[in-house]
Order: sequence, then structure tokens, then C-alpha cells
Amino acid sequence: MLCLFLFISFPFTAEVLNYDVYLGIWRVGELRLSLKEGFFTGETVYFLSSVLKSNFPFRIDDSLFTVSRRNDFTTLYSYKKVEEGNYQKELTYQFNGDRIEYSDGTIFPARESPKDLLTLWYFFRSSCSDTNRETFAHFDKKDYRVKINPKECRYISNKFGSFLVRRLQPETFPKSILGDIYISEDSLRLPLVIKTRLLLGMVKAILKKRSENG
Repeated sequence: MLCLFLFISFPFTAEVLNYDVYLGIWRVGELRLSLKEGFFTGETVYFLSSVLKSNFPFRIDDSLFTVSRRNDFTTLYSYKKVEEGNYQKELTYQFNGDRIEYSDGTIFPARESPKDLLTLWYFFRSSCSDTNRETFAHFDKKDYRVKINPKECRYISNKFGSFLVRRLQPETFPKSILGDIYISEDSLRLPLVIKTRLLLGMVKAILKKRSENG
């Protein structure tokens, strides 16, 4: 019952989260996540966006815009733009019931309630923190089975105060770049720290500001 309550009563309809991004001990960029409630094809949805900017080790300006169902964070529409150094790419897809249709004509049969990389993080926030759960994801033209593994609780202190957080460690099959996420054990379920290990080392996003954009 508690899981169901948390999932239905996601505690806000408008929010902006701003992060400092670190590579090791060096601050290398900023990440901005935003959520707003609205309507799409006749149903209540979340409009989600992610913007990552960095100038180290080269210029990065990546953005992801997603429309997801409000009740289960299924991705209905996903737009991704990547600008990294001299590399540029845009990719769009829509979820149409039993298939995923890309703007370039590629079609994939859809698994149950597929989530892209952005809606997946919000699904983690809305899920019970002490229960193993599984879901499906689809991004970059690949399907993933995702298992959410709750780990230890600990306290994290920052300028907002001291928070009891739960470390969630998602596993993907096949393996992807997902890392750990530290979510506050309170009504806001704030993702205070997001960690991902890349070839260059450990990349860490630390929350520095939360605001409501309603």
C-alpha cells in the first residue's frame, strides 16, 4: 500500500533541479532537470527535460525532452539532441501502443511500459525505496530490462541541510551506462547525487538548487 501511495502521489507538478557536474574532484559542467504537468493526446502527462552543458574535456551540449504518462512514466515521445565536440546527432521516437517509431523510419516492437533514459530516473524517484523492482527501458535504439536494487541508507549534508538518503543501484540487461542514484527518504524524494562511471572516470552530479516552476 505504501508503494502504491508513493507512486500515485508524486509530490509536485512543477519542478526544476540544478546540479553541478564533477569529473573526479573537478567541476566540469552543469545539469538541469525540469518537470511540468500538462496534457498530450488527451491524457495527463509529464513534460520532462534534461540539459547537460560542459566545456571539459570538450564542449558538450546535450539535451533530452520527453513526454511521459503521469501514472507510470511510460515514454510517449522522446527527443534527444547530442552535441559533443564535432559530433552532432538528433533522434526522435514515439510510442504507439505496441511499437516504437523513430523519425528515421526505424520501428521496434515495444515492451511493456518502455521508458527512455530521462523517465527512467523519475520512475526511480517515484518507486518504493526499499523494494526490488523491475521495468523496461528503451533508448538509443536498444531495449533494456532494468532491475532496481535498493542499497544502504546514509546521511548526506549540503546547503539544504542533512538528509537521510537511500542508494539505488539499477542494473540493466544488457549492461548500459546507468550508475547509482542517492534519493532522499522524505516526501520530495530528491535525487541529491547521481553517479555514472565513464571511460574518463567517475562523473557525479550534485544537487545545488531546487525550485518550483509552476
